[in-house]
Amino acid sequence: MEKILIVEDEEPINRLVKQNLALAGHVCEQVYDGEKAKQQLLSDRGYDLVIMDVMLPYIDGFSLMEYAKDIPVIFLTAKSQLADKLTGLTSSKEGQEEIVKWAEDSEMMDGLAAEGDAYGLSYDSANLSREEAGLIMLKEINRLFAEETLNQLSIESICMETSVWINEIPYISWIGRFTNGLDIVDPNYVSYDFEVDAVSGKIIRCQRFHSYQKGKDYSSISWTDEEILEQAGKWIETYDLTFGEELDWTNAELINVTEDVPSMMEELEEGSFTSLGNIVVFPKNGKWYFYISIDFETGRLESYLWPGTSASDEILM
Repeated sequence: MEKILIVEDEEPINRLVKQNLALAGHVCEQVYDGEKAKQQLLSDRGYDLVIMDVMLPYIDGFSLMEYAKDIPVIFLTAKSQLADKLTGLTSSKEGQEEIVKWAEDSEMMDGLAAEGDAYGLSYDSANLSREEAGLIMLKEINRLFAEETLNQLSIESICMETSVWINEIPYISWIGRFTNGLDIVDPNYVSYDFEVDAVSGKIIRCQRFHSYQKGKDYSSISWTDEEILEQAGKWIETYDLTFGEELDWTNAELINVTEDVPSMMEELEEGSFTSLGNIVVFPKNGKWYFYISIDFETGRLESYLWPGTSASDEILM
């Protein structure tokens, strides 16, 4: 049994990493930004391993390397450019290693770094402009969250990346973040994160984040597996999230986070900014196909994700 620190700002991914490590018998602590990770590393809490994203709020993963000292570090990163790989390797100390998020394929990585890969995708393959991608994102915010007051909505960033994701599928996407509110400590602050396939225009990921509040008691909330599946079905049907495609409900994987409430409340007391989501994952041909997360407190749609993208039809068949 190892004690592992997970540093990942995307709550669903952070929780899935913890879930799998816990099943293997490991003890995990979770943080969601670089500043909190720095505090944890400096407090000498006896970690045997750190699993860490590169792109983090406040302090990036590479800059955190100096605080890890002799603790082995695995980088979880969707960044696939060769420069990022070299930065990670040169920042590493003896016994530390870098991996790509969910997959390591040096040939594929080199191809992506050269702006081309085995599936013929490159930056030149993009059919979508930045403005067109931003419009798709804004329309989806309005479609899914029309009841919210967005009088402080602003575009934080929209940039293009070439990536390899959960199913080892390479793709090119526009990645965008919109925020409503001035600061994450504001109870009314909300952020919306997107990935839009730059070839097809399909939304790969849509995620709404609002931070749970320190001092608020969430312990009276609980969900049964049946309630989670019912709520997931409600949002999928209401917003036609699968565009008519059939999902394999029989083999759906469910993560009920009710038991995680006490640890989340401890994190809030320690100054973390986090939220909880019940997750349902639908497989197809042995791979992730569609994923939906339901906000633990409100039961509202929190996020949905399609791991399949530009090359997905070829790979999933």
